[in-house]
Amino acid sequence: MLGGKKRKEKKKGGRKNMTKLSTGQDSTLKNWRALVKAAFGNGPALKFIDNKIKSSPNGEQEEIIADESQFLYVLGQMQFK
Repeated sequence: MLGGKKRKEKKKGGRKNMTKLSTGQDSTLKNWRALVKAAFGNGPALKFIDNKIKSSPNGEQEEIIADESQFLYVLGQMQFK
């Protein structure tokens, strides 16, 4: 969905692992939403994630492929402007 570093490895049969957050959780919109809510509370950053969930064909299970620290920085900039 979003560009950035990929932490994927090929499994047998060519399947790839899901990108992981530093918490060890899969990098999905659902897990990003929980992270954003814990870090920033309700506000523009959470609304951004909610809009991505609504517009995604995979909903909360959409994978986020982005460098975690850079994406948190961007979300923080949204929150505090």
